[in-house]
Amino acid sequence: MVEVFSGRTLVNKDGDFVEPEEALRNKVVGIYFSAGWCPPCRDFTPVLCDFYTELVEESEPAAQFEIVFVSSDKSTEDMVEYYHDMHGDWLALPWTDDYKCELRQRYNITTVPKLVIVKENGDVITDKGRKQIRDRGLACFRTWLDAAEIFQNFMASVGRGAASGSDIRTRTRDRSTGTKPPTSAWTEPLEQEENNMKKLSQTVKALSCNIAFFNSLHPPAG
Repeated sequence: MVEVFSGRTLVNKDGDFVEPEEALRNKVVGIYFSAGWCPPCRDFTPVLCDFYTELVEESEPAAQFEIVFVSSDKSTEDMVEYYHDMHGDWLALPWTDDYKCELRQRYNITTVPKLVIVKENGDVITDKGRKQIRDRGLACFRTWLDAAEIFQNFMASVGRGAASGSDIRTRTRDRSTGTKPPTSAWTEPLEQEENNMKKLSQTVKALSCNIAFFNSLHPPAG
């Protein structure tokens, strides 16, 4: 059950209202405390965009992951400008919702940026999401998913051979300079998984044929 934003209304980048019970159900949730006036926030947000894009928008099936931006900007206008100019296609808590103060207190937010990874009920998986993304890249999501206590419909290869933190930073620099990033390391483990499954299927078929041939040579007595 989605509890962390229960009874609240979130918004997307198109300005549409979104029900959190539907948008966050059966997902790992990243609560992103950030502000446009904060230089470290403006430094990390593009890295988070690449992380989110690789996991949610460019993988099949999409990762069970969603981010909710909780603004520490000084006005609605400042939040909207920062949200639209720099953030990914994730959700946000409206600046006018005082629930942001309760969230800051609940998760002991004393500085930004802060990425707190939580379960559906709001229990903390880690309050060091920013550091883990920088250090481990996509591989850290596998750890979050295992701890989230949700039904997993995501590929088991998440995190095995996935892009590292340095890979994500490289893609961020490529995007900022307008150059095409290298082939995603994210898809390679998925393709390897498919190849392994094909080889396993071929092995099982060959074994079945051998068993049938053996039985034809040694029919049961009687």
